[in-house]
Amino acid sequence: MIYFFKQTNPHFFHNMIPLINYWSYIFKEAGASKLGKWHFWLLNIGLPITMIALALEIYGYHAAIPFVAGGSILVVLAIIIFAINIFTQIKESLK
Repeated sequence: MIYFFKQTNPHFFHNMIPLINYWSYIFKEAGASKLGKWHFWLLNIGLPITMIALALEIYGYHAAIPFVAGGSILVVLAIIIFAINIFTQIKESLK
C-alpha cells in the first residue's frame, strides 16, 4: 500500500476547527463577545485561503505562496485573539 503524506499539514489544521469550536461552546460568552466575532471571521477567512493556497503550492503552483503566508497571518491573529478571549472569560468567571 502506498501512503500519500503531502496533505498531512492541511488536514491537521482543518481538524483543529472542532477543537476551537468546542471551547467556544464551553465559554458561550466568549463567542458572543467582540473578540469572539473577530476570531470567527479571521479564522473563517484565513483558513480556507491558507488551505487552498497550500494545496496549490504542494502540487507545484508556487505563485500561491504569498496567499499561504497571508492566510496564515490571519489564522495566527485569530488564534491569538481566541486565546486572549478565553483567558479573559476564565478570569471573569473566577470572580
